[in-house]
Amino acid sequence: DTMTELETTGSGLTRRSCPQSGPSSPELSTDAIFPSIPRPEITEVDMEDLIAGYGQCHDELDLQPTAGSIAWGWIRKRVPLITWLPEYSLLALKCDLMGAMMVGSMVIPQGMAYALLAGLPPEIGLYSVFFAPILYALLGTSAELSVGPVAMVSLIVAGPLAELPDDEVVDAASFIALGAGLVQIVAGLMKLGFIIENILPHSVISGFTSGAAVLIILSQLQYVFRIELSGKKVLINILVQLFSNLGKIHWVTFGMSVGLIAALLLSRHFVPKFPTALVLLVALTATSYFADFEGHGIKVCGEIKAGFPRPFFPHVTVERCEKFANVIIVSTLVGVSESVSVAKTYAAKRGARVKVSQEMLALGFGNFIGSIFMAYPVTGSLSRTAVNGAMGVKTPLTSLFASIVVIVAVSFAASLLYYLPKALLGAIVITAAMKLVD
Repeated sequence: DTMTELETTGSGLTRRSCPQSGPSSPELSTDAIFPSIPRPEITEVDMEDLIAGYGQCHDELDLQPTAGSIAWGWIRKRVPLITWLPEYSLLALKCDLMGAMMVGSMVIPQGMAYALLAGLPPEIGLYSVFFAPILYALLGTSAELSVGPVAMVSLIVAGPLAELPDDEVVDAASFIALGAGLVQIVAGLMKLGFIIENILPHSVISGFTSGAAVLIILSQLQYVFRIELSGKKVLINILVQLFSNLGKIHWVTFGMSVGLIAALLLSRHFVPKFPTALVLLVALTATSYFADFEGHGIKVCGEIKAGFPRPFFPHVTVERCEKFANVIIVSTLVGVSESVSVAKTYAAKRGARVKVSQEMLALGFGNFIGSIFMAYPVTGSLSRTAVNGAMGVKTPLTSLFASIVVIVAVSFAASLLYYLPKALLGAIVITAAMKLVD
């Protein structure tokens, strides 16, 4: 005797036959499989036999999850791109490409400026945009978030780097990125995102950000006045050096800086989608070359190493771990807080949800891989994310496209940036910091 059971498949319900363990019973219809539907013609004894036969048939189907299915489910959860990529459309591609062109053009001057703020060579800021956005495209949950160098994290990193010799700062910055990446990865895997959401209130983050913004602006006045600032970027030190060097102000540089700041602020207000920083970069670099800005006392960036950064693993020692532990923790907390806050703001406009622990994973892997290619810590940028939002990007794939824009530009045009005036980079940082004051 056999019974008919409904088996769930990918295309619907199908029938299969299985041996029945109990005594012979009448042929069962589909309804008889579900005991909640009354069947007067089936006796109590028949029902017991039916249940026994169904249990045996269910065991033979082996419906328990396999190791492969569990692993695939975990991968789909941790790599959101697998879920939305099959539904990717030409319209989404167009929007993502437009956003990538705009953000890529913004991040080139910004990355160089923030690297100088951190006390690093300008090209390190460009290297930091190579891999982190690619990893975010794979692992991130926000379509709009643009990952790369930012003013806040750059200022935090600048403190310990200022105490090191010039030949050690790049390796030390990569070590900090490595440490921050590992902390973020572990926190993401342990689902510690609630710490960022609950333990650090908005008032604390806002106060810290506003104070740091003032410090950032003051530190960039060295490029506005063309004077030298040395030592730690702390308020007293900066103010003392500024006032003691007022007699050394280079007035041509000062006039240029004031004009650049005004141009950036006006364009932000009237034409926010226009790549003003990139246009100024191209125009000033060309003018500097032909008018010999360097010969007239205006400081320029100098040699920018072109091409792809050579991979190397940062030097790890116990002494370094102890020395940079504080800056790793602070840069992680501030970076993740800023990134998640920005991502949530734009996700709320679309009715979407940002998973904090997954965001920590995305940032963590970006910092970890980036540290092997001479990058320093990165996180989500408010200004560049705003551009992505205005351009209507659809998926995190725009981060991948923006990274490609920067890689191509650095590979073929880095040598032309030799003549770029540092006054422009200072103006970019100052106008970006103004938006951080709450």
